[in-house]
Amino acid sequence: MFAAAIANGGRLYRPFLVRRIRASDGRILRNAAPEVLHRLPGPPENLERIREGMWRVVNGEDATAARARTETISLAGKTGTAEVRHGRLRTKNAWFVCFGPWESPRYAVAVLVENGVSGGKTAAVLARRFFETWLLARPRL
Repeated sequence: MFAAAIANGGRLYRPFLVRRIRASDGRILRNAAPEVLHRLPGPPENLERIREGMWRVVNGEDATAARARTETISLAGKTGTAEVRHGRLRTKNAWFVCFGPWESPRYAVAVLVENGVSGGKTAAVLARRFFETWLLARPRL
């Protein structure tokens, strides 16, 4: 939700899974309208700096999520890795949140991988694969 809010200028929407329910005769029984729950605090220029930073995470010279780059869609994102302890055993949870296309955001995705290597090496790759597969299946950006 926050990746989407950063992408759209600060509006935090209530998530929903079903946009519309139609009866067998075509009548619309229910239509889910977007509902703004909150606005992210701070001036718009701060959000723009965050957006640019997220673009650099994927596309910059020292990008930690360079493996999320795809020719299908220009993404912006943020990686993360958290060490988890189970007694003496230590593992890592890797995550990556992103939005795209950069120029006109339409999608936001979060990927969390238990026992991953890092956000950039594990989760960002899965986000790229998701977008490549999803957009290949429905090529309308």
